[in-house]
Amino acid sequence: MGNLIALALLGSPALAENCDLPLELRSVTPANEATDVPIDSRVLVSFIGQGSADEFQVNIETKGQSISTTKESWCYPHEGPFEVHCWWALQPEETLPATEDIDIRIQSTSSYRGELPIDRTERFTTGVDITEENISLAPSFSVLEVLDIPESELTDCDYDQPRRALFQVESDLSDPYGLAVYQIEELSVDGSYFLAHTVFVNLSAPPFLDGHNMIKQYVNLEEPHTGCYRISAEDGAGVGTEAGELCWPGYGDTGVDTGVDTGVDTGVDTGLETDTGTGSGQETGGDSAQDTASNNTGVPPNISCACSSGPSAVAAWCWGLVMLALAGLRRRGFGLSSPFTDSGN
Repeated sequence: MGNLIALALLGSPALAENCDLPLELRSVTPANEATDVPIDSRVLVSFIGQGSADEFQVNIETKGQSISTTKESWCYPHEGPFEVHCWWALQPEETLPATEDIDIRIQSTSSYRGELPIDRTERFTTGVDITEENISLAPSFSVLEVLDIPESELTDCDYDQPRRALFQVESDLSDPYGLAVYQIEELSVDGSYFLAHTVFVNLSAPPFLDGHNMIKQYVNLEEPHTGCYRISAEDGAGVGTEAGELCWPGYGDTGVDTGVDTGVDTGVDTGLETDTGTGSGQETGGDSAQDTASNNTGVPPNISCACSSGPSAVAAWCWGLVMLALAGLRRRGFGLSSPFTDSGN
């Protein structure tokens, strides 16, 4: 099944000259024309392609007047050396005015590598409430699959030796406005963490059922890596939860002592009931003698899709749905369609 999913994800071979594409707008939150947005909401804008965050400047305004914000930006490679995700986060220094239109203005700078300059405006309307107080517990975090992609299926846009994991992440954090994100950090061989992925809580992997969010995570096996991650959730106001941690054997033997115990039992019981925990030391499964040779990594697939615990026909239908959903997520994910067809709204 893992090989079939990989085939759906990888698609047809790509030409090298089609890999190095300039950054394009991927998402804006709060969404364009959103209403009743909490007045303490953080603004997030993301891009995908090749480049750096300083190729854009992002500001928010109301009635033509700039709103003072604390800004942060970050970028990271994802599915290959040519796919970079860049983010801007704008935290208002004071609560936004209630029941007002707020403009998010996105402009390219002189360093932008695209053919045409970009000047785009999105608009949302605030309500009167603030973001409700959320939990501080870490998200639960487990591994569904680890897969080495065969060389015959690689494209010119991929890492030479990519490894892909499917994480399942769940949180009780309330996110009625679709503004919350998961922040996934990877442990480097020097013992420090670096940001490896930012994913919307409500957009992790639709149309998966019952909130079982699945996230693809890639590493380049040619580079030193630990196979260790931590994950937290940030609500719509940018307030974060505690971080859960996860390591597992077989993900990558670097011979480097990271100080993190990777000898955890990653077995899965045959009833597919997985204890993922809610503390900072996440478990990825219970005791099992299940054969782990299918993924050649020593990591058993911790399958916990809600429908997989039923009869075999239902389980097959569930994984069919998984394959269909993942098939469209290879390169551009949930990118906006033709985001720059005009200068604004």
